[in-house]
Amino acid sequence: MDTVVQQSNYESYPGGVCLISMDGKEQVLFCNELLASWFGYDSPEDFLSAIHHSYPNMVYSDGYTDLKTLYGNASSEGGAVPVYLLGRDREGKFLFLSGTLASRHDGDTPVWALYVVRDMKNDRPGQRRALSGFLRPRKFYKATVEAADRDYRMGVFSRFVPLFFNLTNFKIYNASHGREAGDALIEQMARSIRHEFPTALACHLGGDHFEVLAPREMLIPRLNRINESLNFYLKDSSIALKIGMVVMPEDEDNYIPVERYNLFDCAKVAADSIKNDATRFWMVYTASMGETKANQVYVLKNFEQALERECFQVFYQPVIRTYTGNICNLEALSRWEDPERGRIMPKDYIPVLEEAGLIPQLDYYVIDKVASYLAERVRLGQPVVPVSVNLSRVDFDQSNPFLEVEHIVSTYNIRRDWLIIEVTESALLHQNAKLKSMLERFQSAGYICWIDDFGSAYSSLNTLQNYTFDTLKMDMGFMRNFNRESQSIVKSIVVMSRTLGIHTLAEGVETKEQVGFLSSLGCEKIQGYYYGKPMPGSQYISWLKGKNLEEELPEEAGLLDRAGFISLDGDMPAALFLFTAETIRVIRKNEAFAAWKPCREAGYDCCGALWKDILHVARGAIKTGADGRLALKKEGNPARLRVRILEQGKGMALGKAELVDL
Repeated sequence: MDTVVQQSNYESYPGGVCLISMDGKEQVLFCNELLASWFGYDSPEDFLSAIHHSYPNMVYSDGYTDLKTLYGNASSEGGAVPVYLLGRDREGKFLFLSGTLASRHDGDTPVWALYVVRDMKNDRPGQRRALSGFLRPRKFYKATVEAADRDYRMGVFSRFVPLFFNLTNFKIYNASHGREAGDALIEQMARSIRHEFPTALACHLGGDHFEVLAPREMLIPRLNRINESLNFYLKDSSIALKIGMVVMPEDEDNYIPVERYNLFDCAKVAADSIKNDATRFWMVYTASMGETKANQVYVLKNFEQALERECFQVFYQPVIRTYTGNICNLEALSRWEDPERGRIMPKDYIPVLEEAGLIPQLDYYVIDKVASYLAERVRLGQPVVPVSVNLSRVDFDQSNPFLEVEHIVSTYNIRRDWLIIEVTESALLHQNAKLKSMLERFQSAGYICWIDDFGSAYSSLNTLQNYTFDTLKMDMGFMRNFNRESQSIVKSIVVMSRTLGIHTLAEGVETKEQVGFLSSLGCEKIQGYYYGKPMPGSQYISWLKGKNLEEELPEEAGLLDRAGFISLDGDMPAALFLFTAETIRVIRKNEAFAAWKPCREAGYDCCGALWKDILHVARGAIKTGADGRLALKKEGNPARLRVRILEQGKGMALGKAELVDL
């Protein structure tokens, strides 16, 4: 049974202590002065401000596990459980903490209570056992500085190369294969490193992170052998070795003292720069990466203030229905209008916010602005097309996106199907049960869900077996590298998706050739600069009029979605059409129909006259409930068109015309 305590009782605790919310957001509600001082801060207020009151920001990012999981894995009977945490203090030095995690009440509020002491010996029982031949971080860094000083006094400036090693998706490996297999993988990684660098200074930071002060001679062949050894051991392409390095200049004038910069941090920056690049496993640190690091610092320092001052604008990019040329959706994208740097693009701040665990604040801000925009369009009597919004894996890890979105929808009184939930394919590779159940909850409630960036570097068709999506959004890389191979892949994806009952959308479309190719395949939707760049909502209506484009009517959308699943494959001419009591419009036709000359062969003066007769037959088919027939030749061999009603909507219907009885 939980113990009820008051916050003031924590002040007298002899170690470090903090209270953390249990609502999924893991907000740090309180910490004592001792804990703040260990992290290098003069007061709890300064420390909490630095970590944005967020527990994930308090611990080393690659070692983060949410507290609910940490508590549940260690104990199924309640009470306090042992914990071992790795953080970094204000100067970037590693800080090892050990203690207990308990479920408590602060007044009437349930909280996580974390009681810790400094683990000065870096002895973490219950964690992965220490690896032979690898120094503890404190001794390692001291030894590397001493080695660099010795070389400097001898006039040698580039004998060693700082290396940082880690694995992509190591948490996935742990989750899918078990902790013992994870331990065995780390030991294999350590053996491979030690085999190639038997006498080098080396450190195991924890988990899958290693640092080595490696000799420069024959470096790349050694790294190749380490990579080959691990690939042979793993036989799993989703887990990849990434190595970052800092190559020191060879002359004294450009020498960088080790104590001035943490060169191993720079090596980590280099390794992180290729974590999503399946073609590389090592990277040399460059000055531009230093700029990237400076950018990260700027983003983290200014993000919350920018959010409060509404420096983030929501831009909208149109999505076009290939069958009609009308706008069927918009995608909401953020832009940071910074008073000092001007416009900051998403690629420069979204990855930083995701890594820091701050992206939920921005994502929910954007969704709120989108809901407000949709509600305003309703108030003004303007038509509404659904808008897609992006959710990060971090949103699902740290919060309850469904409840957050539901609150916003309720606040602005908009329809759920006006918001489309987009999740990137890479987020699904983590096999997160919470994410899966949350997506199912979104769909059950009436939201539309899309999978984004399908076909990216870590693509897996298993995602389509394990998750259900309404639309598959193909990665823009297929359009960027538009060649015979990419066209074949896109064609396969479109055919596969139609078979599975999933709609298709291609993004990154920039040329008329690409539009024609995608339309011929039956890809249903297109997004890209060919039609329009992202723009503020205030400019959208005038842009729409200037381009002479129309928005899709709600009563059309369902029928056009149905048309996307209908195959027109075959040698016989066939076409799909939408019609009302007075009008008819062709929306899809196969190559055979396009090549057929009904006007000449059937004796019609024009194709318009043919479709007028088809409309007449279609109206009759609705009344009788049976297929209609239209004779095309009065002399010679007869040919007839069969007119079938596929689905009826509000005031219009979807039909299919196909040539039969030649």
